[in-house]
Amino acid sequence: MTNTAVEKLIDPKSLLVKWAKKIKMIYGHPVYLVDDAMKENKPRNIDILCVISDDEFSKIYNIRHHIKDHIAKKLIGDWDSSHWVWSADVIERIFEGWRETGENLNFKTISEYEYQIRYSNKEKILISGK
Repeated sequence: MTNTAVEKLIDPKSLLVKWAKKIKMIYGHPVYLVDDAMKENKPRNIDILCVISDDEFSKIYNIRHHIKDHIAKKLIGDWDSSHWVWSADVIERIFEGWRETGENLNFKTISEYEYQIRYSNKEKILISGK
């Protein structure tokens, strides 16, 4: 996206920022714009992350084993009930975000551990406020 397109997305009055603030209220953690939405002129979707502490992420999604194991199983498709609970939650938020913003969102909640592995060296923009 061009800088102008990104500026429109992150404008404090934009529907995306309003939705991100709502998501922050739900999960209690900041929401970020990441990946292709900041680089491509016409991204196929807008990538949004809510990064949640490992302990809280485990509680929200009823994860009974170490977060590392949970992520490994997620990546290879060896899902248990906690993965399906996470998936249902994320899908609900994506549809909600689409209805409220009109944007094709790729939203997900992720644990701090997964964030460190997959996103810590990538550019991000806080869109929910602190």
